Amino acid sequence: MSKAIFVVALLCGALHLQAQSSEQKAIMQAIEGESRAFYQKDHTAWSEYYVQGPEVFWACVEEAVTLRASGWADLSQFVSAWMKDNPEPVDYDAAEFRHTDIHMTIHGSLAFVSMRSSNIQPDGKLRTLNNSRTMQNVDGRWKILSMVSYPNDVPQGSTPNVYVHQ
Repeated sequence: MSKAIFVVALLCGALHLQAQSSEQKAIMQAIEGESRAFYQKDHTAWSEYYVQGPEVFWACVEEAVTLRASGWADLSQFVSAWMKDNPEPVDYDAAEFRHTDIHMTIHGSLAFVSMRSSNIQPDGKLRTLNNSRTMQNVDGRWKILSMVSYPNDVPQGSTPNVYVHQ
């Protein structure tokens, strides 16, 4: 009897890991899909990767400025204007976008992802950002609820915990 319980528990654990792995893959596909649509300057496609409500939060710390939006209406308007001002698409594959050091926690319909993302900039330099995404499963699709990114470098005067804008 105890052997049967052990086998059932082992199978349940394996099925849970397989389901989690499938969810992790779906989450990473959503994150990459959002990035591809963003760099292709396709606002309609990009929008499909976000929860579209007042709870959405977005912040991107750049070297000299912090970009931020609270709520879907604010974010959508901001990104739409940015895409109109910067209409030239970026070749996602040629820029060699990569996600590494991925850590993910899934709890029900919410997931938290932290990672490093890097890509080759137009000037040929490698840029690395620390990122986090809070994802929400909406009708079977993982969507971004919150996004935060900031440079991985440590400019002069900065510490690992304090980023000093130059």
